Amino acid sequence: MYKIMIVDDESIERDALKYIIKQSELEINEIEEACSGREAIEKAMLFKPDILLIDIKMPGINGIEAVKRIKQIFPDLQVLFLTAFNYFNYAQEAIKVGAKEFVVKPATNDQIIQALEGIINNLKKDQERKFREREAKTRLEQVTNYFESELVALLSIAGNDISQAEEYLNILGLRMEKAVAIVAEINYSAGEIPVVSALQKGMIKKRYMVKLKAEFEKENIKTLVCPVGEHIYMIVFLNNREDLHDQDNIARLVGRINEQLHMQLNVPLKAGIGNHCNVLDDICASFTRAKIALHKIKTPYGVNCYSHLTRQDTKQQYPVMKEQELYRKIISGDEREVSIIINELIEWIQNNHSSTEEMCRKVFEMMVFLKRSLSIETKLSFNAVDDFMENILEMKSAEMLRGYSHEIIKQMMNELRSSMSSRTVLLVNKACEHVRENFSRDLTLEDAAAVAGISQYYLSKVFKQVKQMNFVDYLSMVRIEKAKELLRNPSLSINEVSSMVGYSDANYFSRVFKKIEKISPSDYRTRL
Repeated sequence: MYKIMIVDDESIERDALKYIIKQSELEINEIEEACSGREAIEKAMLFKPDILLIDIKMPGINGIEAVKRIKQIFPDLQVLFLTAFNYFNYAQEAIKVGAKEFVVKPATNDQIIQALEGIINNLKKDQERKFREREAKTRLEQVTNYFESELVALLSIAGNDISQAEEYLNILGLRMEKAVAIVAEINYSAGEIPVVSALQKGMIKKRYMVKLKAEFEKENIKTLVCPVGEHIYMIVFLNNREDLHDQDNIARLVGRINEQLHMQLNVPLKAGIGNHCNVLDDICASFTRAKIALHKIKTPYGVNCYSHLTRQDTKQQYPVMKEQELYRKIISGDEREVSIIINELIEWIQNNHSSTEEMCRKVFEMMVFLKRSLSIETKLSFNAVDDFMENILEMKSAEMLRGYSHEIIKQMMNELRSSMSSRTVLLVNKACEHVRENFSRDLTLEDAAAVAGISQYYLSKVFKQVKQMNFVDYLSMVRIEKAKELLRNPSLSINEVSSMVGYSDANYFSRVFKKIEKISPSDYRTRL
């Protein structure tokens, strides 16, 4: 439905036009009127009409001048001019200000309705065109954002296909002359009001990403932004900003942007800046160094450059927890996270060992730990990895070592994936058999894992893959199936049935029963 404003200095004319419109079937639900050009300008600001039905010849500001002024504010306004003077020069002026229709008074009802129908059709076409344009723009933005995120992800992980990254650069129309990686972290708990909700955190992170990109664009700097885990990864292209090729200058700019965002969003952010690079292969190392610089910031808010760190600053205790996290990610099959963690570990080794021989030895130790841990966890031997591990000691550079480490772990993951089908089913079935035989006891995932001979973490992962449900849900299902059999015996109370299937609390048993069967135990028994 549309809004129309009728402008005529004669009230009889306005009333007649209102009556014609109201009696018609035109898609108009709001009518406003004005008795002069000046009043039309003032009322249009508040009423915001879709259609202006206006007389040309009025005292003071005439219709054509009023339309000129109103269309400066509402350029999409559709105009129908009415006049008692069928002069050619009036028609010319009306067309100049964008009139869609021109009706000479006195006009019949049909003429007015027909003219308004034409205008409404024009409005619909404009709306459809704008809708299609918005849709196309939205789709283009989505595709662009996808390519930008993929490009950041590709360049932040060593071992990825650089040729694919080059294709993405071409699609996005970007050139790689000089760039720097930045890793930022939002400190949700350090704001004026600590943020706890995952939904709120996601919204704040999204706002920060949009704002970061916008602030860099104000400086005429193209920036790609992508969330990676708890961090925000950025590639900042400095092709046309030679002044920012200096690390101190880029640090000052990032600091200024960070200060503005802190004032706007009231949640502190800290950022680490990696080293400048001019080839795609170096971006990954820049990201790793940006994370090292980030971790050296001890306050919730601030900016730090890797180039400002001393050799002593970059030396850190070996990240044992990161190594253990890598082992868990290999089991879960998360290739992207595995690649990120490998890069971080290799970067640590590179920063903390001066010779290639020392680096090779440390990587060899890491692989021994992974192979041993995975073998204990999964009961697999990973024989195909042995040859790779011997070759590690022959690597001549940190980059060769990095690429080879990715290759070894990829081989481990492939072996794990290919062996999981038949053997995993046997392990899970063994755990399920234990559940069916001992459901009345206080069973845990740890108990079932011990029977299967694997860790509870690994069992938790593969159990869901095989049974399409987690261990707790399977245990509940077995217990409730047994409870349904016992409820057929009227001599047993609900409390007794609850205890017999492993629930010490009858109320909890009833809740679990109702959740699975959509009916309470007593109602189930009644139906029987």
